[in-house]
Amino acid sequence: MKIEFRGYDLEVEVTFYTPGNPGVTSGPPENCYPPEAEEIDWKIKDDDNLAATFIYENDELHQELTQCILETIQQEQIDALEEEADNKYQSLKDEKYGY
Repeated sequence: MKIEFRGYDLEVEVTFYTPGNPGVTSGPPENCYPPEAEEIDWKIKDDDNLAATFIYENDELHQELTQCILETIQQEQIDALEEEADNKYQSLKDEKYGY
């Protein structure tokens, strides 16, 4: 996945991703469970460049890029759901009007 980060175009490979879960904190106790955070591991594909070295060695930059990657993944998921909804709507519309 390509990420634009602080003026650098980085090619990032997500090696592990688990979406978070908001949990259930109301209702009967037997139906409740705690929220779980997203988990992600990634690496910069061209990780021998100077930008990658700074990112790997600086915790603040590492966290910032991790957040940027998570936001990109979330946006890709939203885009996919919107496309799926648009396709479903068009399919239903075509069925109704016989296109």
